Amino acid sequence: MKCQSVSSILQAALRHQQEGELVAAVAAYDQVLELKPDFAEVHNNRGNALSGLGWLEDALASFDAALRFAPTDPITHFNRGNVLRALALPTQALDAYEAALNLNAEFAEAHLNLGLTLKGLGRLEDALTSLDAALRLKPGLAAAHNNRGIVLKEMGRLDEALAAYDAALSLRPDFAKAHNNRGGVLKDLGRSTEVLAACDAALHIQPDLAEAHNMRGYILLVTGQVDEAVAAHATAVNLKPDYAQAHSNRLFALLYREKTANGVILSAAQQFGTQFDQPTVGINHPNARQPERRLRVGYVSGDFRCHPVGRFLQSVLPYHDPAEVEVYCYSTQAARDDLTDRLEACVHRWKTLVGLDDRAAAARIRADAIDILIDLSGHTAHNRLLVFAQRPAPVQVTWLGYSGTTGLAAMDYILADRFVVPDHQEQNFTEQVWRLPNSYLCFTPPDVFAEVEPPQSQARSVVFGSFNNLAKLSPQTVALWAKVLDRVPESQLILKDKALTQMPVRREVLSRFAAQGVDFGRLQLMGSTSRLEHFARYNRIDVALDPTPYAGTTTTAEALWMGTPVVTFSGETWVARVGESILNTIGLPELVAHTEEDYIAMAATLAADAERRAWLRMNLRAMLTASPFCDGQGFTRDLEAAYRGMWRRWCAGENKTAPDAR
Repeated sequence: MKCQSVSSILQAALRHQQEGELVAAVAAYDQVLELKPDFAEVHNNRGNALSGLGWLEDALASFDAALRFAPTDPITHFNRGNVLRALALPTQALDAYEAALNLNAEFAEAHLNLGLTLKGLGRLEDALTSLDAALRLKPGLAAAHNNRGIVLKEMGRLDEALAAYDAALSLRPDFAKAHNNRGGVLKDLGRSTEVLAACDAALHIQPDLAEAHNMRGYILLVTGQVDEAVAAHATAVNLKPDYAQAHSNRLFALLYREKTANGVILSAAQQFGTQFDQPTVGINHPNARQPERRLRVGYVSGDFRCHPVGRFLQSVLPYHDPAEVEVYCYSTQAARDDLTDRLEACVHRWKTLVGLDDRAAAARIRADAIDILIDLSGHTAHNRLLVFAQRPAPVQVTWLGYSGTTGLAAMDYILADRFVVPDHQEQNFTEQVWRLPNSYLCFTPPDVFAEVEPPQSQARSVVFGSFNNLAKLSPQTVALWAKVLDRVPESQLILKDKALTQMPVRREVLSRFAAQGVDFGRLQLMGSTSRLEHFARYNRIDVALDPTPYAGTTTTAEALWMGTPVVTFSGETWVARVGESILNTIGLPELVAHTEEDYIAMAATLAADAERRAWLRMNLRAMLTASPFCDGQGFTRDLEAAYRGMWRRWCAGENKTAPDAR
């Protein structure tokens, strides 16, 4: 009678589980276990039901119970590994999958999930080996092909990654995530129009796939369709409110559109903070409150490489005073290059956060007893803002990589200057604004040497130019540049961006200028080039035009380095005032316009003054290098003074308020 009762209850439990009635299934399994507590298979099934409900700790306990009674069951070890992965315990998950494979070396799904776990830990070669093992056993395992693509993409093997996604889709044409992942590889290959097709294919299958809306938004932004990009990222956020990357991408896209920060931008940043801040985490720090002691400073970035952030850091990391600061760098992505090696050689400790979830990454930083932790990414790629939300350091600062507020209450300060954040703009930041005395940037001269050529014949027409990305080509910018061309007859405009290698993008840009009355013959569109050729192209430009509302940063510095004067239009947001900061710092405030008419007049006046342009061509590089904008040692002393001021305030238990350093 007892066996019959167990059998009938078990059948009911299995039926409930099959029909998705998981709570009822768990209750039935509990009844079985009251009658037969050593029934390992029931403990395992109960764990699966609990896992389906999201009750992961209880599921883990069930799998542990199953293994007490049947320790050699590979399926239970596998299921236990899945729960451990979901609990963000990757090293324990690794042990579970390896236990399953020790019992059954031909368990393809265990090889697959082992590969996923290894990938999350940053062990890409090992991950690829595991995924290949899964596919040797089950060549038709679409998920393994898809995840193989993910690993190959991270390894930079893009063509192979694309082939892996194609293999997954040949097996499962309705695999929405594989379509979207394929779009990510196409993005890295610079095939932006194909990315949109991949995203649309994914969304046709799964309209609520937030990742595809997010990817679509990214590619719309880089091809200059800013409004559409913002809308796509907003859709992703609405579908998946805890999708941090979509929040960050929406904020980044808004910088290209909004003319003021105190409306949509600030609201979106505050939404991010509301979603992700954890103000009660890690508040008590044991760091010794000694205001004048040597500080341990940590920089967090995914851009310690040939990237604008990495290049700007070249003028900082070598000049830190080892008596004042001990420097740690925490890299958030695995990719390295020659610049990574040079930066690593300048610091005391170099560590990686790759493969660590937010809690584990915060624990690593906290274990290093960092006094001041600096975010160098903001809402850009590879950011670890959710690590900062865990508050691993007593003083937390954002600087350099992003031009705006993070929205996090856990971020104490933002480093700025008096140009990018005037006094009346402080309310647009959830952080306390701390101003450096000159520019908030310090430029590193390029590592390739391009000669500044003397001005070309004065008989030729004047050439304006911009090498900024197309996302900055706002409607206001197009209209403004069209007016400049109209004011200066026979002048030409050169635009250069990697997206312009694609014919559909070129046609779109030409049509936008045509709508403003600009003849195609006055425009020259250029795609990507070598770095040396990139600089050499500035010799063909007489006057560089800054876009609005998102001005250039690296492009402005590089133009000036090549002797090309830049006319900028200062606006109401940080990104609209970077040009103002740079030009004031090097001693050319007369090239900063505050109205459209001033901008047009400045560009036209400079175009007409060949003598002035010739002087600037031959002297701008010297002006730049002699200014605070290129004084790495002086800039780093100012930076260390800022860190010291923040630290003294923390030691005194004061609120995060800062005086101007100007």
